[in-house]
Amino acid sequence: MIKFFILIIILLLFLISCTSEQPSPDQFPTVEVTPETSENVLSNSERCNQNQFKMAFILVAQNTREITSEKVQRLQEIKDIYPAIFSTATLQLASIDTSYPITIFTLDQLSDNSLETIAKTFYGSNPDQFDFISIFPATAEFSNLPTSYSPVQSFVQGIGTIPLNRDSSFFGSKGQLLGIGYYRDYLNEMNLVSAESSAKKILHETGHQWCCYAGASLGILDHDLPIHFYTRLDSHFDNGAYIGSWHWISNGDGTYRTNFKEVSPDKFHPFALYFMGLYTKENYNFDQKFQLFDATDNQRAVPSKEISINDIIAVEGERTCLKNVPSSVSIVPTVADTITS
Repeated sequence: MIKFFILIIILLLFLISCTSEQPSPDQFPTVEVTPETSENVLSNSERCNQNQFKMAFILVAQNTREITSEKVQRLQEIKDIYPAIFSTATLQLASIDTSYPITIFTLDQLSDNSLETIAKTFYGSNPDQFDFISIFPATAEFSNLPTSYSPVQSFVQGIGTIPLNRDSSFFGSKGQLLGIGYYRDYLNEMNLVSAESSAKKILHETGHQWCCYAGASLGILDHDLPIHFYTRLDSHFDNGAYIGSWHWISNGDGTYRTNFKEVSPDKFHPFALYFMGLYTKENYNFDQKFQLFDATDNQRAVPSKEISINDIIAVEGERTCLKNVPSSVSIVPTVADTITS
C-alpha cells in the first residue's frame, strides 16, 4: 500500500512538472502571415528590371462553329514564333515563354465578352504565372473592342508613364499580370498577313507596356499618333524600329530619305530598350546621339537636332524602380492602336 501511494505521488509530481513547462500563448513564436499571392510574383523592384516573361494565348469565340482548325493552327504558329521575335527585338537581352497551351473559350462559358471576364475565367482553371495575356477573337464580331493593349501594373518612374498598380485581382490574377492584349482581326487576316507579321504586331502592342510616353518635349514622340516614336527620329537600325522610328539614308547632298516602305522592323529602338530596363549605364553609352529630322518630304529630310538617353533623363529624371505603388481598383486604360511599324 505504501508503495502504491509513493507511485501516485511520483506520478502527480511528474504531471505538475510537465504542465509548468508548457509555454503561455505569448511565448509561442510569432509567424508573419502575408496575403495570398501568386507563388511566381516578384517584388516591385524585380518586376521593374525583369527580363524573363511569360505570355498566355487565349482564343475566344461566340460559338464552337467559329473555332476552325485553320484558326487554331494559325494561332499556334504565332505563339511558336513569338519568342524568337521577342528575343531579336530585345537584342537577346530579354526572353519570353509562350509554351503554355492555347486556351479556348466560347461565349456560353463566359458571362460577357469583356477583358475582365475572359481573364477571370482563364484564371479560374489556369495558373497565375503569366506576365501578359493575349486574347484573339475567332471573328471580329466577338466584341466591339479594337486591337489594343491594356497595362495593369507598372512600377517604373522616369519613362513618362504614371506608376500603375491596378488591383490585378480585378482580372483574377494575384499579382503576376502586367497587361492584357486584345487582337481583333489577327485570325481573320490569315490570307493577307503571315504568322510572322502578326507576331510582330503583337510585339508592337506589348511594347506599349514601356513605350512610348517619355520625351515629348524633346520632339521624339509622334504628334499625330500618341505613345509612338516620331517617325523622324532615326531608328539606328537599317530597317527601322518598332513603335514608330524610321531609318534615314543620306542622299549625299545634306538631305535624307527614308526606306520605311521597303523594310519591316525587327528590333526595339535603343530608347525603348532603356525604358524596358534592358539598356543600363553598364551595357550602353547613354550619351549616344540619335538624329531627329525636319521632314515635310520623306525623300528630302533635313537634320534638326540630336537626342540621347541622357537628354531624356535630364527631362524625365532617372529611370527608377518604385518599391511601393498605391493599389487601386478600377478598369485599366486601354491603348487602342493603329500600327505603322
